[in-house]
Amino acid sequence: MKTALFIFAAIFFFYSLWGVDPTFKKDETNWSIPITRREPTIREVIEANFGEEKYMAYKIMKCESNGRPNAVNYNANGTRDSGLFQINSVHAYLVNGDLDSLFDPKVNIQVAKKVYERAGNSWEPWVCAKGL
Repeated sequence: MKTALFIFAAIFFFYSLWGVDPTFKKDETNWSIPITRREPTIREVIEANFGEEKYMAYKIMKCESNGRPNAVNYNANGTRDSGLFQINSVHAYLVNGDLDSLFDPKVNIQVAKKVYERAGNSWEPWVCAKGL
C-alpha cells in the first residue's frame, strides 16, 4: 500500500511540475500541458497596427531608430524624440505626459499610429519619410 501511495504521490508531483492538473476528468478536452503566450515581436505589432501600411511603417522605424526601442534624440528646439518611431515630446499628451513610456515598443508603435492618423494617414510628421 505504501508503494502505491508513493507512486501516486510521485506522479502527482511530476504532473504538477509540468503544469498539468493530474485530477482532470476523462471527458475534459483541455488536459494537455498549457502553452505559454509569448510577447509579439516588433514586426508583429507594426503589422497589427498599420495593416497595409506595414512596409512603409517598418521602413520609417528602421530609418528613425534603426529598430532600437531605447533610441533618444534631443532636438535644438528643446524637444526630445523617443523610441522606435522617434516620437517627439510635443505628442506627450498621447501618453498622458509619460514620455518614458515611449521606450516600450508596443506603446511607441501605438502612438506612432495615432500620429500617423492625426496627420491625415500621412507619414509627413517623420523626417525620414521625405527620403523614402
